[in-house]
Parts: sequence; structure tokens; C-alpha cells
Amino acid sequence: MTTKSDYWSDYWQSDGKEGEVFVNSKGERPAYIADYWSTQLELAPDSGSVLDIASGAGSIYESLTQERRAKLSLFASDLSKKALDILLSRFPEAKAVVCSSLEIPYESQSFDMVVSQFGVEYAGVEAFREAARLVAPGGYLEILSHYQDGYIDQRNAAFIDGAKVAISSGYIETAIELTKAIFSGSKTKVRKAEKPFISSQIVLADYLRSNPKGIHHHLYFGYREMYMKIQNYHESDVIGWLNAMRDDIKKNLIKVRAIREVCLNQADLDAICSVIKIEGMNDPSISTLNIPGTDDIVGWTISARRD
Repeated sequence: MTTKSDYWSDYWQSDGKEGEVFVNSKGERPAYIADYWSTQLELAPDSGSVLDIASGAGSIYESLTQERRAKLSLFASDLSKKALDILLSRFPEAKAVVCSSLEIPYESQSFDMVVSQFGVEYAGVEAFREAARLVAPGGYLEILSHYQDGYIDQRNAAFIDGAKVAISSGYIETAIELTKAIFSGSKTKVRKAEKPFISSQIVLADYLRSNPKGIHHHLYFGYREMYMKIQNYHESDVIGWLNAMRDDIKKNLIKVRAIREVCLNQADLDAICSVIKIEGMNDPSISTLNIPGTDDIVGWTISARRD
């Protein structure tokens, strides 16, 4: 059975090679997030030290110019060695350590700036306390975290609903049987396989009418395209694609469910502010990051300073 840890290790080995988790519809890093971090990182003094917790492959450091990176001492921590290997290949000047966000092996008050993007919340409230512990006098804590019922959360909820319908409809299984029947050359087998396939297809098509976007759309129309041009394919290619779609849906369900579990609400923020203050930092400032020109909230921004 695939676990959350397995998913992220596999992600950084394959899909995450470019260093980004949250991308736009074109697969690009949203410019407004880069702008946000570019502004926040200006708080770090020249020749200062910055630690990115749950860094992944270094998305935050991508916001720094090469000249700025050369001046700063960059550090990163993450549970995934694969993610950190990618980070170090992109930013060889950085130092990285594989560890939990709850136990980071650096002395207290060691960094001029501690940052995290969609990462530290996966380890719970106490991880925010650990992050605050590491901030030096005069230093800053700057965190961008998932927002419950925000843009990403709603998008993930829609993905889960579509994925559930794709699986429960039996579309993949009946498409595989129909494909086998077609390539067998037996009209009797094709007629027998068509009935359950049409039933599953109707379920998915009905859902698509009111929910046109999502992985269920890719599944439905991807197989439809293959079916219409079946003579151009080998049986193994079509069945391989369907099996890969099943695996992809199940794998991504782990990811989006994990993200939904860590989305923060007001009660979570109250607890986070409390532990940050326990570590001797000023009252945290809580705000939201929106997609420019919209009311869509991407995440909570949590900022604090140690006098």
C-alpha cells in the first residue's frame, strides 16, 4: 500500500524534478508567489542566514537573484532526501539536512530568517514552535501555509470527488475488458464487453456535465480518443495507459487528501500563534495571500519577529 511518505518520495523522483509542487494550469510557478517570497526575503540582512523548513526542492530560494543567493547563507531541511538532492543540484551553495520539521538539528536562535512554503504545517502545531525556536534575535519567521476552504483546498476537494467517481464507476476496468475484446477479434466478446462499459461510461459522462474539469475528464476523453482510433494502437499500449491512469488517480488521492488534512482554520492559527509566542517572539501577524485580481485565497501568511 502506498503511504504519504512513499508518495512524496516518488513525487520528487519523477514529477517534482523541476522543484515545484504548486503550479498554474501551464505547469509554471505562479508569479505572485515568487513575488511574495522575493519581498519577504528582503528582510534577511546581507550575509545573513536563512533556513527553509520542509523545503522540498527549493521553491522559495528560486525567488532570490543569483547575486542575493551568493551573499546569504542558505540552509534547508526536509524529510525527503530526494527533494534535497534536487535542491542542492539547483543551489549548490546551500546546506541541507534530512530531518523532521519537529526536530531540526540546529541550535536555538541560529538563523536570521526561517521560512516555509506549504510545508511546516504537515508536522502539526508543534512544528511552528520548532521553527520559531530557530529564529535569532532581530530575525524573522515567515510562513505560507495551506488555507482551509481556500483556492487550493477547494480544487483538491473537486479532484477527490472526480477521482472517486472515476474509480467507483468502474470505467477503467470495463474499458480494459472492452479493449481486450476488440483486439481478440471476437464480435461476441465485444458485444458482451460493451454493455458494462456503456453503463460505466454513462455514470462518468453524467458527472462530467456538471464537473467538466479534473482527472476524470482526462480519463474519459483520453480513452475515447484511443477508442476512436483503436487501429492505430497496440493492445498493450491502451491497457498500459488505463492501468497508469488508475495508478495515477490513486497516488494523487493520497497527495490531495494529505494536503486537505493540514489546511489551517482559525482555531489552528490561534494555537500556532500561542506556541510562537511561547518561544519568545512578538505577536504573529496573520494575513492571506490571494490570487491577484480575485478573491481566491491561496494560503495563510504567518509572520513574526524576535526582538
